[in-house]
Amino acid sequence: MKVNPKELAFLHVSEKAVDRMLWVAYVLMAVGILSVPVAFMLEHERLWFILAANAFLFLGLGHGGVLFATAIRVVYAKWGRHVVRPAEALGALIPVGYLLWLLIFVKVKDFYYWAGGHAHHHHPEVWLNLPFFTLRNLGIVTVISLLALYLLYLSLKADAGVLPEMRRGWFRRFGDLSEKELESIRKKLVNLGVVYALVFAWGWSTVGFDMVMGMDPIFYSNMFGGYFFWSLFLAGVAATLLVVLLLRRGRLREVFHEATLHDLGKAVFAFSTFWAYLFWSQLLVIWYGRLPEETEYLFTRFVEPWKPYLWSAFAASWFVPFAVLIPKKTKVTPWIVGPVTLILLAGIYLARLLEIVPTVWTTVHGKPGAPVGIWEFGAFLGFAGLFLLIYALFLRNVPVVPVSDPRLEDALHPEHH
Repeated sequence: MKVNPKELAFLHVSEKAVDRMLWVAYVLMAVGILSVPVAFMLEHERLWFILAANAFLFLGLGHGGVLFATAIRVVYAKWGRHVVRPAEALGALIPVGYLLWLLIFVKVKDFYYWAGGHAHHHHPEVWLNLPFFTLRNLGIVTVISLLALYLLYLSLKADAGVLPEMRRGWFRRFGDLSEKELESIRKKLVNLGVVYALVFAWGWSTVGFDMVMGMDPIFYSNMFGGYFFWSLFLAGVAATLLVVLLLRRGRLREVFHEATLHDLGKAVFAFSTFWAYLFWSQLLVIWYGRLPEETEYLFTRFVEPWKPYLWSAFAASWFVPFAVLIPKKTKVTPWIVGPVTLILLAGIYLARLLEIVPTVWTTVHGKPGAPVGIWEFGAFLGFAGLFLLIYALFLRNVPVVPVSDPRLEDALHPEHH
């Protein structure tokens, strides 16, 4: 059955799809509400570990979704024009993710021992001093966030310009747009998208160096920044696949057809493998270099009590997606590709915990054990529910596809691939 893009101008997320998203969100939030207090009562530091890991994951995931949509536009990809809106709508998570991320600065002296004035001969005081550190990272993340939100604004403005029915609530200020004005917005989306991609890569690499690797200033790895920012992009792609699966109800099955799942499944497969490659490349250089300032960081995670968590993160974020998603059949089967993608996101979350907790808990404070368990993953599900709630409430007020995109029809019909 052929789908008419003009008909899609009036197509929003069906109430059934929204209700399903909201139901899932409420269940996940209930799990989180139960898990976070238990983790806090066991060890109060666990609450801050949970907040930091989820802040980096979900703020970065929102930026990663916008970057995925931007990449589709910039390279003029035909196959993915209809998933641009589900991807860029993840940008709606950025304001709340940003506020959550700011909470890290409340406990900055606990996360970064050098911020409390504890000197160390490996501590680069010119770069890692608290005022400059705070100003630098606040500036970078704020700029990336504003760029992402502006790209989302331009995309919605273009749709409102051809869709009078959309001009209500937050969008009532928008008016009709001529074809010339629409073309100007499309050029801005592409040109500014290139800038955003570069700022995303540089900015999140720097934040990764500063705010994650900087927890242990003895450890150096030139590849850590690229490894860190790519994981955020991967999270955005994986989240896009998950929300597309949730949206496939009623007529939206005709929009997000089997070819869509196949394409997104291939993206998850390829990008998770590239992330594993970055990890392996970093590991190989450190292993052969045998420099004490590098090997201590890895050695801590390769032995008990962190060893099981390291291999679990590796399996969840690469081995499971790689092993399961090789055949086409698994990529287009929702009950297979959905759980695999969720496992991948859990693996990225566990990777965030492994970057933060062993350094602060074991290396700096010398405490025994590993304060990571089911409560941390219950909290992860709770935050996932919160952000899914925000996403569903946002997406039901906008067209589910970018109706102003002249290349939309190319993506709606699998025979065009």
